[in-house]
Amino acid sequence: MTEKFDDNEWKLVTLDELGNLKTGKPAPKLSEKTKILFEGGTIPLIGCEEISKSILFIRNCNRFYNFFGLKIGKLFLKNTVCINQYGSGCGDSALLRNNSCLTNAVHGFNSFNKVSDCKFIKYYFDLPSFKKKIISLSNAVTAQPGLYLNKLLKTKILIPSFIIQQKIGDILSAYDELIENSEQQIEVFQNIRTSIFKEWFVNLRFPNNNGLSLDDLITVGGAEILKNWVILSQLKEEKFQLRILLRKEDIHFLPLQKIVQKESINILITCLQL
Repeated sequence: MTEKFDDNEWKLVTLDELGNLKTGKPAPKLSEKTKILFEGGTIPLIGCEEISKSILFIRNCNRFYNFFGLKIGKLFLKNTVCINQYGSGCGDSALLRNNSCLTNAVHGFNSFNKVSDCKFIKYYFDLPSFKKKIISLSNAVTAQPGLYLNKLLKTKILIPSFIIQQKIGDILSAYDELIENSEQQIEVFQNIRTSIFKEWFVNLRFPNNNGLSLDDLITVGGAEILKNWVILSQLKEEKFQLRILLRKEDIHFLPLQKIVQKESINILITCLQL
């Protein structure tokens, strides 16, 4: 364990002086034989993909162990720093939001109390110069490239006092959490948009629909309505011209916002983009 030092002092120390570093356990592939380990599971099973797609905390996971799966896995606690061992995302890192199991492709780092800060360590792994160093380390000597535990444990990092680590971690994470929250809100709005589109244009349950069918819809600009096709032609908006040919049963999102009128009933075609 590293010795205490002044607030303005930075020292080079190895990771094993700052906390415990362990590797997860191999995870079986989902199949009929292994589904007993996953059915009704609530314990996230984290691999390289989930880490590489994360900004700060790991939020998305599509594999969950149940009680039986937990028996063959290795549980890591909340705020563990997860570090990818292999692949194009080698050295990518993220924090556990909940207690989770890690695969054998992932290392988990847990800070010693009042010695190192988990957020600071995560951001240190994000430093371009350090990322370049550990990628070079993973490619050295061994037949199969990888950021193996024995290499990582002896990797030196430059750290300040614990108090300064906390301040740096808290400042940087505040911005990342704002970004994550914004992305979550965008995802919610996208789901709402998709639901409205399906309700209006697939199920035809849009406002003021008094029994109109898709055959009754007329297109912007008075384009001819065909029995099997809807043609939208020569729609000019600002600097672009739109011409689309769509089958009635396969209408997708349209980049336009216009009012279509039919016997005094207004149908709002909303600006929806993929």
